[in-house]
Amino acid sequence: MKYLFLIVFFYLISIVTFSQTTRFSAALGWSAYFGELVGMPTPKDLSPAVSFAGSYDFSNQFRGRVTISGLGIRGNDRNSNKPNNKERNLDFSSFVWDVNLAAEYDFLNENDFKIIPYAFIGPGVFGFDPVTHDGTTGKLVKLQKFGTEGQGLAAFPDRKPYSLVQMNIGGGGGLKISINKSTQLSGEIFFRYTFTDYLDDISIQQYVDPSYFLAEGKSLSASYSYRGGEYPGFLPFNQKTYYRGNKIPIDFFYSAQVKLTFNIGGESSDYYYQDKSGSSKLRCIRLLL
Repeated sequence: MKYLFLIVFFYLISIVTFSQTTRFSAALGWSAYFGELVGMPTPKDLSPAVSFAGSYDFSNQFRGRVTISGLGIRGNDRNSNKPNNKERNLDFSSFVWDVNLAAEYDFLNENDFKIIPYAFIGPGVFGFDPVTHDGTTGKLVKLQKFGTEGQGLAAFPDRKPYSLVQMNIGGGGGLKISINKSTQLSGEIFFRYTFTDYLDDISIQQYVDPSYFLAEGKSLSASYSYRGGEYPGFLPFNQKTYYRGNKIPIDFFYSAQVKLTFNIGGESSDYYYQDKSGSSKLRCIRLLL
């Protein structure tokens, strides 16, 4: 999967170069996630997000598109206003890469309107790797390998490590404005519904008693599973009766971005000209910049 970005990137470059009915987009904005550590996001929960996309027009209002995104997600109990969450004192952050293949539909014809609402939906694949800071050293540690919810412990044979590469269903919508016949500016919201509850390394409702970790020599796993003892004024683990995770079985992430789209398609585009034989040719790249 580590080469998937490159494969899709070169695919996008190829369709932009050789097709006359394609568009290329670049987008920049913010991203966040919904899960155990974040419900309604605050500015502290936002991370930068960047996307690149290529699309092929099947008609004036319908197209297929491939989007590559790199974004961040994060959450911290110290930002919560709930006492139980503060005492839990968990936090995480993760870089997420996402590749989405979607069908996009314009609700209005761009030949007749300059402001056009649109929607899109389709499957995707993404990768994540939640990390946190060690309470003693301050160094970043990758949480998945520590099995903070008993994954890998003999006492919990049914709890398996979660995969760091998974599928999702992406969808959203936006509003685009035609600057000229070959350029559009859009505002877009993009949701990704996942099939995992471990974007933040938290899922199981009940805490694992630290004695199970210690019995197998996994003291760090115990310390990353419950971190209330690190927070001033709270006590170490004492058989907490409230939940580590919530009852919602999945996490999802999303982004809000401003997108600039260039239409590379059509013989009327500024990017093409006709030679003496009447064939369409792509203009020199220096003339496009």
